[in-house]
Amino acid sequence: MSPVTRLPCPDAAIPDSSSAVAVITTIDDRELARTMAHAVVEQGLAACVQISAIESVYRWEGAVGEGQEWRLSCKTRRELVEPLKQAIRTLHSYTVPELHVQPLFAVDADYAQWLLDETAGTRPAGGNANATN
Repeated sequence: MSPVTRLPCPDAAIPDSSSAVAVITTIDDRELARTMAHAVVEQGLAACVQISAIESVYRWEGAVGEGQEWRLSCKTRRELVEPLKQAIRTLHSYTVPELHVQPLFAVDADYAQWLLDETAGTRPAGGNANATN
């Protein structure tokens, strides 16, 4: 067997890539999902929020339930995780909302810079206003 060749880590060229994360939550009301998404983006706590329909099966108070929910993936920087989670808790209708953080790895350098700029409250002159998700 030949040894495995390791490629160099691409993170070296990515600005602060280790601080790019997605905060995930779910909710059963589409309009409230949209309200939450707009609120955290307008507050500068997230650069982008993706909303997608999901179906959940769960246990709550001893019974199994199921239903349609909306998954919000809030792209932000690590330093804003706690204020973002607090904003979500304030707006959320669930007693115990799902809140977890996923690190984003090998993020495209331009996208990572856009995410960092938008969550820092700055807009670079001539920046790409069309960057999404």
